[in-house]
Amino acid sequence: MAGKGLPPQKMFEESLMGSWASFARNVYLLNGPLSGTEGNIRAFGYRYRLRGPSSLMPQARQFLELTWTKTSGFVPNFGEEAAAAALMEEAPVSVEPVTLTIPPGELYSEPHDMVSQGPADPEMPHSQVGQYLKVVRLLPVEVRVNQDRGYAGPHKSKSLYQDPRPQNGSIKGEVFSLWENEEAYVTLGGALGDMVRNGSIPANSVKWSAPGHADVTGQVGFKVKWTTTGQKEVKLNLLGAEQIIHFTVPDVGVMGRTHPNVVAIIGITDLGYIWGAGTSAREAVMAKYGQSPGTGGARQDAIRHSTWNCVVAQRLGLNRTVLATTANEYTSKMDMAGISSNSVMDLNNNYQGALHGQLQATELTLQQAIEAMELQYDSGNALIKWIPESNSVEDHHGMVRWSNGPALFNN
Repeated sequence: MAGKGLPPQKMFEESLMGSWASFARNVYLLNGPLSGTEGNIRAFGYRYRLRGPSSLMPQARQFLELTWTKTSGFVPNFGEEAAAAALMEEAPVSVEPVTLTIPPGELYSEPHDMVSQGPADPEMPHSQVGQYLKVVRLLPVEVRVNQDRGYAGPHKSKSLYQDPRPQNGSIKGEVFSLWENEEAYVTLGGALGDMVRNGSIPANSVKWSAPGHADVTGQVGFKVKWTTTGQKEVKLNLLGAEQIIHFTVPDVGVMGRTHPNVVAIIGITDLGYIWGAGTSAREAVMAKYGQSPGTGGARQDAIRHSTWNCVVAQRLGLNRTVLATTANEYTSKMDMAGISSNSVMDLNNNYQGALHGQLQATELTLQQAIEAMELQYDSGNALIKWIPESNSVEDHHGMVRWSNGPALFNN
C-alpha cells in the first residue's frame, strides 16, 4: 500500500498501542511490487538492504528516509493499513538522507534499520494515551538527464536524452555529453520528484548548482547549457547530502578534414594514407565481427577507431595522427550532425590507439593492431564505450564508461 506520491516499494509500519507501548512492538509488512530501480530494496525483518548484482567497484545508492507519525484515528490490529495510507498523504515529520553501499564483490549492502530493534524507542511518545502509528519509508533519489521531445542540438544532431537517462539505477559516476550551446535538464524523478513538485518536503531541501549557472533552490529540475568545452559538474545538494552529475563537452577543434592548416601540417600524401588506413581498419574489423560499423555495437566501434589510429601513428607519430582524426570528428559534428557522446568516445579511443602505436618498436600488422586493441578493450581503463554496449551508434543512451564496465568517476 502506498500513499500519495509514493512508489510501490515495500513498507514497514510500526504500531504501538495503549498500555502495551512500553514493550509491545507489532510490525506490519505490507507487500507490493519492487521499485523499478537497478538493484532492489529487500526487506529483512526490520531492515532494508540494497541488492546487487556483484561488481568490482562499490555500488552506492542514495535514499531519503521519510518518517510519519500519528497518535490516534485508527483501530488497533485492524485499521493500521488505512491509517498509514492516509498518513502518507501528509507532509512527513522528518526527512533524512541515507546512503546504502554494496562493497566490491558483494551482493548486498549492510542492513539499514528502518524500525529500531530491541527495547522501545525512547523518542516515541509512549506516555500518550491511545494508539501511536509510525510509518518509515526509504525513497530512492532518482536523478535523470533529459531533453525536450523533438529537440535537436545546435548542429542538428540527434538528441539521446529525450527518454530520461539512465532509465533506472544510480547516476553516480556516469558521464553525459553535450555539444557547446546544447541544452539539457537534470531532474529528480520518481516519487521524490513528485514530492518536490507538490511541496511535500521543504523547498530548501533541494539545491542545484553548476559553474556558469545561477543556483536553483526548491525545483525538481535544473537546465544546463555550456558555451565552452571540457569536463563539467552539476551538483545536487539534498538535505546536506551532495550528488555530482558529470558532463563533458567534447573538443573537436575548429578544423575539418580539408582545412588548409590540416593539409599544410600533414601533407596531401600522408592525409591520403590516413584516410586509406581508416577504410582498411573499418573493413578488417567489420569482417572480423560480421557487422557494419553503424550497427556493430560499442566494442566494434572502439576497436575500429583505436586500430586505425594505432596503425597510422606507427608511421606518422601521435601528434599528426591525432590532428587528422580530430579533424575527422569536427567534420562529423559540423557536416554530418554527429552525436556528442560518439565524439567523446572516438576522441579518447583515437588517442589511446595512437599512443599505443607510437610506442611500438616493431611495426604491427593490421591484424596485430586489432588484437592489441581488443586486449586493451577487455582490460579497461584506457578505451571507453557507450552504453548499452550492444546498441548502435544512433540509439545508445548517451553515456560512456570504461570498456570493461565501470563508470568513469567514483563520485
